[in-house]
Amino acid sequence: MLAQLEQIPGVVEARVDWSGQRFLLQLDRSPRAETVIDAASEVLGPTTQRLASVLEQGQIATYIAGSPWLREGETARLSEHEAQVLAQRVSTEAATRASLDDERATRLCALVDAELKALFKTYEGSGLPDRGAMLKDWSALVDRVATHSAAFLTAAEIEPVVAALQECFAK
Repeated sequence: MLAQLEQIPGVVEARVDWSGQRFLLQLDRSPRAETVIDAASEVLGPTTQRLASVLEQGQIATYIAGSPWLREGETARLSEHEAQVLAQRVSTEAATRASLDDERATRLCALVDAELKALFKTYEGSGLPDRGAMLKDWSALVDRVATHSAAFLTAAEIEPVVAALQECFAK
């Protein structure tokens, strides 16, 4: 995605913060910011907008102060971190619903983490798909988790796990 942003005329460098929600675009002297924002919207989606001036200056200050703003290639770290955090959150909810012991809850978390990391890796090169395609990807992920978790969960335990994952990923 950052590589796509750097292809926009006038963009010298593109970075993303740890949240994955704010992008810092360094521009050369030629473009108007509005032109770049319009082009960035084609890459990032229709809700793309420039921050209010005071917020924009605050984000630039965090960059200057050394906060992590990631470049192309470094975003894999962000994706791995995001997958790990998301896996922990959703698998904890799923394990609670299924009344799993610690060992099987840990195995479930590892499985969800691996599936999320693999899915996010596919998005690194292509960017995020539209919501419909993403929901299909999440659904396929839940199906894979259900299939692979059968090695350590009963059918009665898989059912609430699948329901919890579907709810979490449908949001």
